[in-house]
Amino acid sequence: MDDRRRARRIVIKLKAEIVTESQGSNTGYLENLSEEGIYMISAPANPMIDLQPGTAFDLKFQLPSGQNVNLHCKVKWSFKTPPHCLTSSMGLEIIDPPEEYKELLKTL
Repeated sequence: MDDRRRARRIVIKLKAEIVTESQGSNTGYLENLSEEGIYMISAPANPMIDLQPGTAFDLKFQLPSGQNVNLHCKVKWSFKTPPHCLTSSMGLEIIDPPEEYKELLKTL
């Protein structure tokens, strides 16, 4: 584990839905999870959803077991993914992660 990380990362590939109050929804792909954060790549949207650092939204996804997970997140960092900048890579902070989410991570 990287010494700068406070929490263990779990590599995972899951489709997720980003739901914002002001900009609608978009699809993305979770690349890794931890108790405190998520690394995600957004899918191209039309029109593009602008998820700048500080933007809060709900993140919804389903685990391979069929369990639905809903988290409230905030963008910590983001950048347009080269070469065509149609997707964004984002580091997300989970706002008040629920205990059941933390317990769920122990099973992955």
